[in-house]
Amino acid sequence: MTEEVKILQLNRETMISKLEGILALEHNWVGIGERPWTDENFLREINNKWDLSFLAMRRDEIVGYSIGFESNPGVAYFGKVVVDKNYRGMGIGKKLLTEFEKKCADLGLSGIHFKSQIPNNTANKMYTEAGYHIVGHTMGDDRINRYDFFKALKTATSTIKHSKPTLDVEYRQGIEDLLKGGRLADGSMVTSFEQTLEDYLGSKVILTNSGSNALLLGLKALGVKEGDEVIVPPYMCMSVLQSVIHTGAKPIFADINHDDFNISKKGLEEKISKNTKAIIAAHMFGIPIKDFDQLRQYSTPVIEDCAQCFGADYDGRKIGAMGEMAILSFYATKLLTTGRGGALVTKNEDTYQKAKKLMTTDESDKFILGHSFQMDDLHAYLGIQQFKRLPEFIKKRREIAAFYRQVLQDTAHQNMFLRRFDENNLFYRYIVLVDDPERVANKLKLFGVEAKKPIYKPLHQLLCLNESIMNTDLAHKYALSLPIYPLLNKEDAKFVAKAFLASN
Repeated sequence: MTEEVKILQLNRETMISKLEGILALEHNWVGIGERPWTDENFLREINNKWDLSFLAMRRDEIVGYSIGFESNPGVAYFGKVVVDKNYRGMGIGKKLLTEFEKKCADLGLSGIHFKSQIPNNTANKMYTEAGYHIVGHTMGDDRINRYDFFKALKTATSTIKHSKPTLDVEYRQGIEDLLKGGRLADGSMVTSFEQTLEDYLGSKVILTNSGSNALLLGLKALGVKEGDEVIVPPYMCMSVLQSVIHTGAKPIFADINHDDFNISKKGLEEKISKNTKAIIAAHMFGIPIKDFDQLRQYSTPVIEDCAQCFGADYDGRKIGAMGEMAILSFYATKLLTTGRGGALVTKNEDTYQKAKKLMTTDESDKFILGHSFQMDDLHAYLGIQQFKRLPEFIKKRREIAAFYRQVLQDTAHQNMFLRRFDENNLFYRYIVLVDDPERVANKLKLFGVEAKKPIYKPLHQLLCLNESIMNTDLAHKYALSLPIYPLLNKEDAKFVAKAFLASN
């Protein structure tokens, strides 16, 4: 019997002439727990939205209808589909959905979303079989819980990764030469890379095998031990917390600023005490700390965490040379990568010598409880080559960020805010705030775009502390990071922006 059913596009004239028949189907809508629409509902809700609404006719009888419209730029909302209960199981709902999808594609739309009651198993099975994915669920004003379904009509040719290192094929020759030389831990490349960084920062540098080990080394060189306190912003990755706890010290969490994710001066003032032996101040996501000198007004050493901001300048000074000590990370996702690696940076000769001593693992007359944190020559070679291109990498990131800002700001939704944009920002991450980051990330995944929460879980939450840290908690609730890296080409950046607008 399905071949006798015709799908017709709905228009105002048809709506008015067929309204009685359409309203007659409302008892089917009520039958699954939904509120019935009146003639006023129909004429008000779909006025000027006819392009995506359809009737299912069998001879002169209305056996189903669907209501849809473009809910925001590039995205269609499949608002309602009703099939006469006497014609269920004949594929009429699927026909209406298929016609709706064809029209969406003809209009060049990017995606389709809609809500469906969780107990509505027959309809939900049809949606799943048609390629729709559940990206979340919502409790309506009527206290009915509904699945949020989404389908991307256009997808990237290959997944657009959240992060991706820039590695040149030319590196192979240098690596082959090192392998042929047979001295991978000789240290000549390490010495060369350390000298390069020292010349750039004007400080002493010790290369390590990771940024977190550089931090642990620095804390121990400062004499941080059990019973001491170290102030840490909680909106950071877990490795920072691990380094602090490895010393035996107690982490004390100071809140961040609401506008740049960096440690708050007010938050620091509330938490610093006579037991504080170090302050860790991270330049988050490529944004330099704007009031760094105010963090140094205490007698407590400030450790600059430059893992996400190496290469930036602020107020005429280089990031990494502003505090008593700094740590760098060269992990695969960072602005400059050696695969894995890090560095401890300090202007203090005594601190430098203590840290060097803690790295001693051989040829010592006395036993030293130190650490084998050394970087090897292979990783140092990569660092030397990457450093040569750092200005180029930063320039590319800023260009992508400027594009995102232009596209997203012009069509910004009230629930999305663009983060601080100034000449000092390196854009290690491009952060947007959305009402439901997990839902938006799930939708972006369907487009072939990888987006992530910039910090998986704040540190105080990892420790299950019954503590509310307002700005940190808000950042965790709303922040989402979009792809941004030098290898992201213009077409992919356009696709990311378009997919985000369709997902938000």
